[in-house]
Amino acid sequence: MSLPPLQPTPNISRLLGPGETVVYTAKLHPLHGWPWLLAALAVVALAYATNAYLALLALPLLTVYLLPFRIWEAAVTTHRLLLRHGRFRIALDAIDPDHLDHYQLHQNPFTSLLHCGDVILALRLHRTVTYLPLPSIWHPMSFLEALTTLNPAFRAK
Repeated sequence: MSLPPLQPTPNISRLLGPGETVVYTAKLHPLHGWPWLLAALAVVALAYATNAYLALLALPLLTVYLLPFRIWEAAVTTHRLLLRHGRFRIALDAIDPDHLDHYQLHQNPFTSLLHCGDVILALRLHRTVTYLPLPSIWHPMSFLEALTTLNPAFRAK
């Protein structure tokens, strides 16, 4: 199976330093936020059966489903990990490879078949460890392989 091509990361690409190139871009899996999509489809089906104007209620539900796909960006570069995430407050994070301590990957058989998984990165800064959850990443193993090229000591725990 071939990996998807590098996704455009317009907001992150502006942060690249001289000589820094993007190695891998991660994106959200379409399963991310599936209850919102299912609710929107149910409202459209109900509108088809009763009143067509009810379909307008599906627009906010679709917005909540699609918003993370427009906001969330992750790129592994030759020097660091760059993240843009959040819903109502956008955060840009540049994570140095030395701060990557370990990771956890959570998959069940269904999400494994669909190449989806939740990754939790443990970031160590001095004596404190901060956990950064990255939910519903498409091809999480490839994302983790790209991170290990940054820091060979980065491991599962």
